[in-house]
Amino acid sequence: MQAHRGQRYDPLALAMDTNEASATGTDVPDDGVWRARLAAIVDSSDDAIVSKTLDGVITSWNRGAERLFGYSAAEAVGQHILLIIPDDRRAEEDAVLARLRQGEKIDHFETVRQSKDGRRIPISLTVSPIRDGTGVIVGASKIARDVTERTLAQESLRRAHAELDERVRGRTAELSAANELLRNEIDQRARVEQQRAQLFTRLVLAQEDERRRIARELHDQLGQQMTALRLTLETLKTLSGERAEVRMQVEALQDLARQLDQDIAFRVWELRPAVLDGLGVAAALTEYAGNWSKRFGIRAELHMNRPPDDERLTSEMKTTIYRFAQEALNNVVKHARADRVDIVLEQTHECVSLIVEDNGIGFDPSEAQTAVEGLGLIGMRERAALAGADFQIESAPGNGTTVILRVPVTVTGTIASA
Repeated sequence: MQAHRGQRYDPLALAMDTNEASATGTDVPDDGVWRARLAAIVDSSDDAIVSKTLDGVITSWNRGAERLFGYSAAEAVGQHILLIIPDDRRAEEDAVLARLRQGEKIDHFETVRQSKDGRRIPISLTVSPIRDGTGVIVGASKIARDVTERTLAQESLRRAHAELDERVRGRTAELSAANELLRNEIDQRARVEQQRAQLFTRLVLAQEDERRRIARELHDQLGQQMTALRLTLETLKTLSGERAEVRMQVEALQDLARQLDQDIAFRVWELRPAVLDGLGVAAALTEYAGNWSKRFGIRAELHMNRPPDDERLTSEMKTTIYRFAQEALNNVVKHARADRVDIVLEQTHECVSLIVEDNGIGFDPSEAQTAVEGLGLIGMRERAALAGADFQIESAPGNGTTVILRVPVTVTGTIASA
């Protein structure tokens, strides 16, 4: 059957549409008008509309099919549908025909067809069975929609996702490598810090041992020599008799010997007070503060609301507290220009606190790094860290300086465990 514009349409399909209209009671127009109307609808569709027999022979081919596949109606009608099916897709046609013979409709089946010039065209295919007036399936109608743009968009999106995934993987690998380098650097720094702490610990322990040795030698050797010197001078004083000039010189030498003896005793105290080991940190600081005050003429008062329990302190903790007090008082003499120092020593359930506060000139810790180094505060911080203690310094120009040490009584520091 020929339709408008020379296109061929399936007479079985047109007959089927006429029969359906009659069955529903719809007025059926003149046969020629009806066919022309159907031809116009099919011809004006943007989709490719093709009909075929159950053997796969093309029986109709609209303008949409001409535009999509490149074959004219004259070229396509009468040919097998394999005309537009790529070799690798021909098995699909057998499956489609099998489903059609069972009366099944196929909706939006996405596949690929081939145009006259060999291009592969992605399409969305809807296939419906065609029945004659008695309901027998005699063919199939196919509506093919070009989904090239959608497919290209999906492929572009897929590539974008793949590229993004690749970039994420690459960036993740870079971050992992950077994190690994950072972890290695942190581990290396931790090892270096541990080695430095161990070295500083050995240095502190060696320093304390050397102080004990020197203090013992000063006490034993120089102490004996000073005793002999005092006895000798006393003998000379007795032998001088009535010679006033000799007697005066001997008395001057006795005064010098007494001063020298006091200096040696103070240095021994600075090196290692025997009372620290015997009577504890409170007694050692009480005696040291008194001797220090007499020697330098600066008023020093020790306040102890609750003296520390020496049984809860290791020997290293006692030494740390004593050395901090010693260093803080030495700084007062060298730098503070103070006339009064208050020393607070007390113990709570968690820690022993040592506070040394002077009324000197003070300084600005944030602007005086070199001064801080000169005050020996860096070494004090190091020693506090090794003992597991907290060290703070508070100062301001014109407002004196306060040094605070808090030693946990439940923590044995690095020095103690070295």
